[in-house]
Amino acid sequence: IGILAVGGLVIGVFNERKRRESIQRVASEMGLDYYQDGDPDLLYRLSDLPLFSKGRSKRITNMIHGESDDVVMGLFDYRYTTGSGKNSHTYRQTVVFFETSDLSLPVFELRPQSFFHGIGKMFGYQDIDFDSHPTFSKAFVLRGPSEKQIRATFHGELLSSLEQRQGICLEGRQQQLVFYRPSKRYRPDQLRDLLGQGFAILSLLRSGGQA
Repeated sequence: IGILAVGGLVIGVFNERKRRESIQRVASEMGLDYYQDGDPDLLYRLSDLPLFSKGRSKRITNMIHGESDDVVMGLFDYRYTTGSGKNSHTYRQTVVFFETSDLSLPVFELRPQSFFHGIGKMFGYQDIDFDSHPTFSKAFVLRGPSEKQIRATFHGELLSSLEQRQGICLEGRQQQLVFYRPSKRYRPDQLRDLLGQGFAILSLLRSGGQA
C-alpha cells in the first residue's frame, strides 16, 4: 500500500510538472505571460464572486495573462477545498477571467440547472427564465439581486449563444467576468479554444446585443 501511495504521488508530481510546461509553452506561443503561482492579488479582487467565496485553501496556479484592447485577461487553474477530514473535497477547474471598463455588469451567477435546482424553485429558489428561450431556461439557473438589470444584460443573441454552450458557468460583477465549467480542468491543447469561447461571450456582453 505504501509503495502504491508513493508511486501515485510521483506520477501526480510528474503530471503536474508536464502540465505546467505545456501551459507555459501555450502562453509563449500566444505571446502572453505565464505565472506558475498565479497572482494572489487577483484572488483577492475576485473574492466577491461566488466561485471564489467558497471553501478554503484557495489557490490560483498556471496563469496565462495578457492585455488587449483595454481588456485584462487571465486563464488559470483554480482549486479550493470544502469540508474537513473524511468529508473534505478539493475542487479543481480551469477559469477564464476578464476585466474591462467596457463592462458594467449587474451581479449575477449562471450555472447548469440540476434536479435539486428544480426542487428548490418549488420553494422559492430564484431562477430567472426567458419565455423567448426555453432551451436556455431549462439548461441554466440564472440569479442575482437585480432581476431587471440581469434581464437587460442577457439579450437574445447572448441567450442563443449560451444555449450552444450548456454546462458552463458565468459569474459577473461590474467590470469583471469569469467563465468555467465546474470541476473541469482543460488540457493544455484545449486552452486556445477555451479562451476563444470566453472572448466570444465577452464580445456579446460588450455589444449589448447591438453587434
